[in-house]
Amino acid sequence: MISSSGLAPQEDGAGGWAARARTRRAFRRIASLLFFVTVSHAANLSVVPLSWNRSIGLSDLQFGAGTDFRSPVASDVVIAEMEISETGGANWSLRISRDSNAAPWPNGVIVEIKRSGGSGAGVINGGDGYQTLTDSAQELFSGTGDCNNVQILLRLDGVNVHTPPDFYSLQIRYEVLVTP
Repeated sequence: MISSSGLAPQEDGAGGWAARARTRRAFRRIASLLFFVTVSHAANLSVVPLSWNRSIGLSDLQFGAGTDFRSPVASDVVIAEMEISETGGANWSLRISRDSNAAPWPNGVIVEIKRSGGSGAGVINGGDGYQTLTDSAQELFSGTGDCNNVQILLRLDGVNVHTPPDFYSLQIRYEVLVTP
C-alpha cells in the first residue's frame, strides 16, 4: 500500500503512525514552500519604444573633409518611455541588456543608456548617468512603488571614418525584478 506521500506505511504497532508522521512533515514542507511562492509577486513593465533613425554624414565631421566625426554622434535621444506598475509598494530594479541575438555593432562603437524623469507614487534611484549597454544584464536604476513617465535616453559614441557604413539596428531587453 502506498500513502499520499509516496511512502509505504511501516508496521510500528500504532497502525502505520510513523508513515503518517512522515506524511505530515512532508506536507508541512510543501505547504511552507507554497507559502513563499504566493508571497512573491511580479510587477508590470510597460515599454513604448520610440522610433529613432540617424544618418551620419559630412555634416557630422569635426572640421570637414579629412577629419573624424564629432563625438558623441548622438546624445540624449529618447528611445523609449516606460511605466512600472503593480509593484505593491515593493522595492524593484530595472535591468537592461543588449539583445544578444541581434547583429553585432562595429568594434569601438559604444551605445550608452540612461533614464530621465519618472513620476507617480513611487521613488526612483539612480540611472541618471550613462551606462554602456552590454550583452549582460545590468541594473540601470531601482525604485520603490509604481512609477510612470520614465524616459530611456541613448548616447552613441565611437563612430569614426573607419566605421563600415551600414544600417545598424539596436534591440534592448528590459527586465524589472521585484525584491521582497
